[in-house]
Amino acid sequence: MTAALLEIDELVALLDAGFGPLEPDVAGLRLRSPGLDAGVLRALEAVLEVGLPESFAAMIRAFDLGCLTIGPTAFGNSGDYAALLRSMNVSSEFPWWGSGVRPASRLMIGNSDANALLLDCVTGEVLALAHGSIASEAKVVGRDFQAFVRGIGTVFAARLTGGVSAEVLTCVALEVGAGPTAHGFWAELGA
Repeated sequence: MTAALLEIDELVALLDAGFGPLEPDVAGLRLRSPGLDAGVLRALEAVLEVGLPESFAAMIRAFDLGCLTIGPTAFGNSGDYAALLRSMNVSSEFPWWGSGVRPASRLMIGNSDANALLLDCVTGEVLALAHGSIASEAKVVGRDFQAFVRGIGTVFAARLTGGVSAEVLTCVALEVGAGPTAHGFWAELGA
């Protein structure tokens, strides 16, 4: 059973080759530099009242997630990822956590068709929370943000080249460090 995760530079090249020619008519489908500068990142951490894990911080410093979708996974569509993170986690009219105070160590960082994507700022893990579920039901779908992005990129690449086998999905889930209940999440991405 072998399915090596794409490296970030391989994912950048794949998205550039596939979607670069479609711009400006179709935008938001590439990992583009630069991301957030250090000052914006520090201000964001202050507003969110949490330190961001290095894997996540490194990715949002390197790449602009403000307008990025990879397959069915959307990180941002407004062009301003810092503002989107603030709105999803501080001033949301319909908070992802339900009612009360947001879980202190968790942030919503994106969406897929069926899930809110959360970041645990203590462990660095990425979690999927099925829309309509309670926050405690979130499942680990990646050991860290970079592994998660590499995983969704690998599944997306497999979809582009003829389909995603159960073997590939199992390998990706294992390589990204997904929890034992997360196979359904990866299967949905591969469908």
